[in-house]
Amino acid sequence: MGNGKWIKVDSPDEPVLAVARRTLRGRLRWLWHCLPLAALQPEEDVEYVHQLRIATRRAEAALETFAPYLPGRRARWLSKKLRQVRRAAGDARDLDVLKLHLEAELRGDDSAAAAHLQARANELRRLAQPAIAAIWRKLQQRRFPRRAEKMLARLRMPDELTDGSEPTFREEARAQLRRVADTFYTAAAGDLSDPVPMHQFRIAAKQLRYSMEIFAGALGTNFRKEAYPLIEHLQQHLGNVNDHVTFRAQSEAWLDAATEPAERALLVRLLERETAAWQASLAIFHEFWTPQRSNELRAKLSGEVGQPQALNLHNQESEVLPQHG
Repeated sequence: MGNGKWIKVDSPDEPVLAVARRTLRGRLRWLWHCLPLAALQPEEDVEYVHQLRIATRRAEAALETFAPYLPGRRARWLSKKLRQVRRAAGDARDLDVLKLHLEAELRGDDSAAAAHLQARANELRRLAQPAIAAIWRKLQQRRFPRRAEKMLARLRMPDELTDGSEPTFREEARAQLRRVADTFYTAAAGDLSDPVPMHQFRIAAKQLRYSMEIFAGALGTNFRKEAYPLIEHLQQHLGNVNDHVTFRAQSEAWLDAATEPAERALLVRLLERETAAWQASLAIFHEFWTPQRSNELRAKLSGEVGQPQALNLHNQESEVLPQHG
């Protein structure tokens, strides 16, 4: 079973409901493949939890993208469960990354303080695992695959588009990508030297990337070959910055709670290194994300989807699901 990063379409002019059903089914089946591996065998491969988080984000992106066509009650239930999976996987994955980072930072340090920090990170990770196992058991009991299929069987046109004019996948792609790109460039206008606007920009970049994965098949080949790599590289830079922000925050929290002089001294050194690493990653990000590169991406997106105000089939808040059905 593949992870279904790209959505295959027979034609960009396929009816949107057919592609929506295929996309959601593929995303949800891959999530259901990843979930038991992350829940029951996390020690076998650290990537199991990582892949579950990615699978959940892609499933959430598909659910949000096609929300106007979904039965509201079932979609709201599914959205709630996906958030629970994402949070459980996200907490565990963040701690996996923290453990790996600490191992690298403390390699060769055989002090008691270093051993204590690593043991603390291991314990935090152990405590995060039951949440993944719990949501796996719960979704098994609730027959998640069956409920998902029932939802997919009830996809329909929303009331405002019941005149028989079902959009094509290409029309949906252009409308949705304009909306997501607007959000992205609004976030890009923030102070990207401040962690809070930077975090919002990172979220917007993820949303744009996942939307591009869904809709690439409806647009020109250059969209996948040129526009997508730009957003992929941007997200990598943003992820590096975010990792160091997270490591700094954890070091500060541990330093605030530490009482042993040797441990405090070690944490001060770690915090100094993380601050320097964060500043360096931020500088690399700004070297990449220049006004020229921003305009280059904007031009590539506009060349495929047109101007944002030209067509807007669904002008909704991102967390709002439809009320019909």
